[in-house]
This record gives sequence, structure tokens and C-alpha cells, in this order.
Amino acid sequence: MRTVLSLCLIVYLSKFVCSSFTVVEAIVGEPVVLPCAIVCHGDNNWSRFIPDTTTVARCVSGTCRIGADFKERFTFTGNATRGNISLLISPALYNDIGSYTCSCGGKTADVKLQVFVPTVVVARELETITLPCYGDTRRNARDAQWQKDGQRVLHYDSKTGTVTHGRGYEERCMLSKGFADGDLSLHIGSVSESDEGIYRCTIHDESWEGEPRAVLLKVEIYLSKFVCSSFTVVEAIVGKPAVLPCAIVCHGDNNWTRFIPDTTTVARCVSGTCRIGADFKERFTFTGNATRGNISLLINPAVYNDIGSYTCSCGGKTADVKLQVFVPTVVVARELETITLPCYGDTRRNARDAQWQKDGQRVLHYDSKTGTVTHGRGYEERFYLSKFVCSSFTVVEAIVGEPVVLPCAIVCHGDNNWSRFIPDTTTVARCVSGTCRIGADFKERFTFTGNATRGNISLLINPAVYNDIGSYTCSCGGKTADVKLQVFVPTVVVARELENITLPCYGDTRRDARDAQWQKDGQRVLHYDSKTGTVTHGRGYEERCMLSKGFADGDLSLHIGSVSESDEGIYRCTIHDESREGEPRAVLLKVENNKTDGSLGFGPGVAIGVAITAFTAVSMVLAVYLWRRYKRCQPFQHLIKFLLRS
Repeated sequence: MRTVLSLCLIVYLSKFVCSSFTVVEAIVGEPVVLPCAIVCHGDNNWSRFIPDTTTVARCVSGTCRIGADFKERFTFTGNATRGNISLLISPALYNDIGSYTCSCGGKTADVKLQVFVPTVVVARELETITLPCYGDTRRNARDAQWQKDGQRVLHYDSKTGTVTHGRGYEERCMLSKGFADGDLSLHIGSVSESDEGIYRCTIHDESWEGEPRAVLLKVEIYLSKFVCSSFTVVEAIVGKPAVLPCAIVCHGDNNWTRFIPDTTTVARCVSGTCRIGADFKERFTFTGNATRGNISLLINPAVYNDIGSYTCSCGGKTADVKLQVFVPTVVVARELETITLPCYGDTRRNARDAQWQKDGQRVLHYDSKTGTVTHGRGYEERFYLSKFVCSSFTVVEAIVGEPVVLPCAIVCHGDNNWSRFIPDTTTVARCVSGTCRIGADFKERFTFTGNATRGNISLLINPAVYNDIGSYTCSCGGKTADVKLQVFVPTVVVARELENITLPCYGDTRRDARDAQWQKDGQRVLHYDSKTGTVTHGRGYEERCMLSKGFADGDLSLHIGSVSESDEGIYRCTIHDESREGEPRAVLLKVENNKTDGSLGFGPGVAIGVAITAFTAVSMVLAVYLWRRYKRCQPFQHLIKFLLRS
């Protein structure tokens, strides 16, 4: 058996050594090209050999055919007359991950395709930004490395503390100082358009991937055009409606175009007839009152690729609108809580002030020269964290940077001990004869939070860091209880009450993946059996929850209808009897209540209706009273006096 295994390993490895090898990185839903590194002027063949062996495309005697499983999305895109037989995949799906080979005239070239569901970071030119990455650095992790589009950005050696920068990043790039806590985030100063791309973080000689697996950096550029005309900035959230206002009053023919990042006609009105461009008509509509010269556009919903600069023109006048579409970092708090909204920037380069805005309106302005603070109107958000308990074994789910409690499932009135036994064995805290001590490696963030007089010896971690992941045990009087702590860097989905939303999840469903399951805070939401097509719902999700139809493509996204506040929490997607995690590993759903104040949430129309009803009721009572007085033959002057008093 050992001889056979060794032989197989040698054959497998030699394939990569003996042929040219290209790594291609793609994003789910975007086009990608598989390049062939050999020049071919004859019959050729494309095949995939990992994770399965299958023919993708073949050209014989000038006739090319794409395999049945690929023909809808794969096409030859190279110039065949010049020997280029590259393949275009549009769009790329998660299950396209694998190793491909092109062959021609006895030569072969391999391509390894990696498909990511990246976290998106949007920055303005010259800003200082942070690309998030977390990983377990406790297991002899001797280094961390960041790459952009396959090229080194930064390498950190944890043994020597040495940092090696890639070209162009020498003086403006640094790693987070939280390596010991599992925080490998990358800080980049003065970003420019050339910094755009896919960034990846790996650990320990690239043997482990960080979380998230990839970060997509987008850099917004400002041009001088904005100075020459009136200019409006509109901020939108992916999936939400947004209005592009036109700052000019128009009573004739008009036109909307987008000029960044491309030049294209969006909408046009000629002689009273308005048309929306083919690429926009499904989501763009005129929403203004045309009789009053308002030619504003409504986008519903906004998508990330709507980012850009637009211009409306009428009667020789123009007005520009810059649309920014965000996938925002969400900070959630309970009403009346004190919260912190994170923001960091380089304040060394003559930074004379700082300002916070909400929806374009000032929240706070700070003048660093005088120390003066000018406040605007404040705002509120909410926070939610959950856990689930199973007998003496508890699973706790936490979010990086947020507080979390490790509960002890036993009641203790004597000496007790907390220890971690996975991934290492170490004492966390100990109480002897009423004196409690926290271990040196934990004392800055761990504290006893339970009511000791009632036997509660729970621990509070504030804040949780990625390297807190592991299994803990509390012991007292010969009894023990285990706690498994999971720490996530979740993708955040924000929805309004009663909306229909989609929680993203992707995974490789080709390798005998017989099922997929979604859980919320440890409880089943939905289970799908790919063999029988059976869907089993968790309680409360029976008629409003469904899995994406793209299981065969690796799309396991969850659609939930009519979300409510009770749907908030951490959702996780797993594959094949929960043996593999989906990507992203966790999704945090936040549900915004449509009520904006302490009222019952009735609109002005309802309020007017209530007022009319009340007035009618009072009038009827008064009329009945007056009629009875009249029937009793009261003097007419008494009636007049009564009316005047009323």
C-alpha cells in the first residue's frame, strides 16, 4: 500500500513540475479568462482534472465544440489565427473551482482556477484603508503574507519581527499589531486607482487561508469635471432604492448619461416620449413630477455596479450626480446604549480636523487646532449576539471585536477553575478560598461576570478576538462543563421589517455533497437533500424560506420572506452532513424596525382619518343631545345659549 501511494504522489506532483502553471483568481458572478500558455495552430483540447476528470472543450479540424455541462457559460475568446485558444467563463460560478489543462501538438499547460466570494472594501483616492483578515496564529504560525492579484504586498515573519514589502508598498503599508490575537488586517495609506484588485491573506508559508478568504478593493476617483458644473453626491446601499436627483428644472427634451466608469446613455426624453436604456430599464424609472420640471431618476434596487458619475442635461444646462453604493460595516446597539462607530485615519499629515456625517448631514466636527467640537444631530442602531445550549455542552458564537460570555452550566459554591483544552491546554482563571485570579494571557480581556453568591462563575470576554476560538471547560466540586467558542467575521445583511432578503452562501457541491443545511443560532432553518430533492424547514420558516436553485453551481444562498425582528441573528450554512462550511462562514442578519420614533408607527394619512372619525363621533353625540333638548320643548333661546357655550 505504501508503494502504491508513493507512486501516485510522484505522478501527481510531476505533472505540475513538467508543464507551465498559471493561477487565475475570479469572483463569483464575474467573467474570467482561462489563458492557455502555449501557442496552438492545430487541434486542441481543454479538460478539467481536479476535482474530477472531464472534457471542457475540443477543436478538431477547425471545428470547436464546448462540452454539454459548460456550453452555456464557456466560450473560446482568444484569436485562433494567432494560436490563442484561451477560454472565457461568463459568469464564473463557485463550482468552477479546480485545475484545468489545455493541450495542443503534444504540449500541455495547466491553469488553477480559484473562485472567491470576496469582502468588498470601497475607498476614495488618497484615503488610508484597512483590509480585514483574521486567522488562528497560535499553531506555530511563523509568518503571514498579503498578496494582490498574485503579487506580494507584505510578508511578516513572527519569529524575527521582520516585515518585507512588495514593490510600491514600502512606505504606506503595515500589518495590524494584533498578530498574537489572530488579527492580520492590512493598513494601506494613500490608496490610488492602481491599488484596486483582489487581496488575499495567508498564514504559515501560505498553508492556511485567512478569513475572509479574499478582499476586493475598489478605489473611487474624482475628476476635474466635478468642478465645472453643479454636483450632487448620493449615497446608496446595495439592494435598496436610491434617487438620482437632477439639480436643474427642465420643461423640454432631456437626457441622462453615465460618464464614469464608462460613457453610456441611461435615459432620454424627446417630444414628451421617454425611454430608459436597455441595460437600465428593469431598475431605473423617472420618479419626478415632469409637469414641474423634475426629471429625477429612481433606481430600485441599487446594485454595486451602479457606482459612478451621472449627468442630466436639458436646454443646454447640465448637472452631475456622483452615486456611491456601499456595503456598509454595521454597528448594532440596544436603545439607550453607548456605542462606538469605528474610523481610523492617518492624522500626521497636517490633518487639521475630522468630521462625521450621517446621510450627508453633519454629526460631529472636531478642530484639532482649537480642540473645538461642533455637534450635529445623533442617531441610533442596535446590537445582537446569540448562543445555544445543549445539556452540559454549550456552543457560543461570537463576533470579532464584540463582547461574549462563556457560561458555566454548573452551579458552583466553592473553589473553581476555567481552562482551555483546544487548541492548547492552559489555565484561564482560578478561584481558591474566595480569591480569584485571571491568567496572565487573559487578564486584559477576561473577567468573572456571573453572580458568585448564586453559584454563577461565567466569564466575560471583552472584546473577543479571533484567537479565542477553542474549547473551554469550567470545573467545580468534581463536576465539569464544556464550552465551545466559535468566533466569526460575518458578512452582514441589513433588511427592513417585512422585506424579502437573501443570505449569501457558496460551496463546492460537486464532491458527493448530498445535502445542505442552514442554521440560525444553532437551530435548523432549512435542510435540503440533493438526492431526493426534499426540503425540511425549521419551525417558523415553513412557508417563507427557500434555498437558491443553484445547488449544482455551488450557490446555496437562502431566501427568507417577510423578515421580522425575531429573525435577527447569526446564520450558518454547511454542506454534506455539516462536514464542510459554506462561504462566507457566517452571515449576520440585522432587521431594522420601520418605526423611527416612539409612536405606534401610523402614517399621517391614518392620523388624519382618526381625527375625522373622532370629530364625526363627537358631532353625532352633540346632535343627539340637542335633538332631545328640542323634543322636550326647551325654549329656543336656551338652545342658542347652549350652542354658543359648546
